[in-house]
Amino acid sequence: MKKSNAFAQIGAMKGIVKITDIIDIILKIDNFKSDTISKLTKAKPYEGENLVSLSDIYVDLDYQRKLKIQTILNRLLEYGGFDKSVAGHIDLAERPDKRKFVWDGFHRTIKAGIAGLSEIQASFFEHDRNMSDDECKKQKQKNSKLGMQILQKCSLMKFLKHL
Repeated sequence: MKKSNAFAQIGAMKGIVKITDIIDIILKIDNFKSDTISKLTKAKPYEGENLVSLSDIYVDLDYQRKLKIQTILNRLLEYGGFDKSVAGHIDLAERPDKRKFVWDGFHRTIKAGIAGLSEIQASFFEHDRNMSDDECKKQKQKNSKLGMQILQKCSLMKFLKHL
């Protein structure tokens, strides 16, 4: 598959998508394994508690940041691979139907999959079991916006501190 076709296919995705569906498309890019994967240091698997299979993780593209695939690939190449000690864990929200949605660490999850990992370490938030799918989505959208506002405020404070 041509890279442009893969990027377009992923860019056209909307709503709820399995993380592994995105990773599989990236891995099908012509010459990807010889031109990219071969240049990466083999990723060391996560160990310990709270490991989640990438095949069990979903992303809701209605509120996640746009996936910049070329940037992800460039970063993996720039740093020689995926380093779990730098990446840390991701944050998942478990909906009442038990599906796990990444709400912080979407790009890290994709990088881990590209680098060959099948599991990633995660912390969990459980939605109220009586919430609808739409209510869960709205709650995470609100939390994501609040998190970005806090991050921006912290960045501004750091910047001002250095003046």
